[in-house]
Amino acid sequence: MAKQIKKDVKKNVKKEVKSEIKVKNNKRETKKFKAWWLVGLILPPLGLILYLLWRKNNKEAAKSVGTGALISALLWMFFGLSFLINTNGEPKPEPIKVADWYNDYESGETIVTVLASSTCPHCQNLKPVITASSEKYGYKLYFFEGDTLSEADYGKLTTTIELEGYEGYVPYTFVISNKKFMGSHTGEMEDSDLTEFLKQTKVLK
Repeated sequence: MAKQIKKDVKKNVKKEVKSEIKVKNNKRETKKFKAWWLVGLILPPLGLILYLLWRKNNKEAAKSVGTGALISALLWMFFGLSFLINTNGEPKPEPIKVADWYNDYESGETIVTVLASSTCPHCQNLKPVITASSEKYGYKLYFFEGDTLSEADYGKLTTTIELEGYEGYVPYTFVISNKKFMGSHTGEMEDSDLTEFLKQTKVLK
C-alpha cells in the first residue's frame, strides 16, 4: 500500500513538473510571438515576408507578425490619407511657394498679393472674398500666411519691392505690375470694396 502511495506521489510530482515546464514554455512562446508582432508593426515589409515564410510551418509566429504588419499598414494608410485630404473631404491644394511669386514678379506680371496670418480672423474673412474675385476676373493672386513661412521667404516677400504703408498689420493686400508697386490696402474688404481697390490699382478696368 505504501509503495502504491509513493508511486502515485511520484506520478503527481512528475505531472506537476511537466505542467510547470509547459506553462513556462507557453509563456516563452507568447513572449516570442509578442516580439514578432512588434517586428511586423515597426517593419511591415519584413513582417509580410516573415508571414509568407512561416504561415505553413510556424502558424502562431506567422499570425503574430502578420497581425503587426496589417495594423502598421492600416495606420500608414490612415495617416497618409489624413495628409492628403482636408476636413471637407477634398484634396488639399499644393502649398503656394514664394519662389513662384518671385518668378512672376521677375517676369513683370500683374500680381495681387495678400500678407496674412493663420490666426487672424480678418485675414480668414478676406480669403474667400478675394479668392472668389480672383476666380471670377482671372487675375493672379497669392495669399501668404506669414506665420507659416520661413524667415527667408517672408523676407523675400517684404523686401523684394518697397511696400508702402506696410507696418506689419494684416491682412495687407498689395499689387505689383511690371515690377512696380501699384497700391495697397490694410484690413479686410467686402466684395465691392475689393473691386474698387482692384480698379484703382489697374488690375481691373
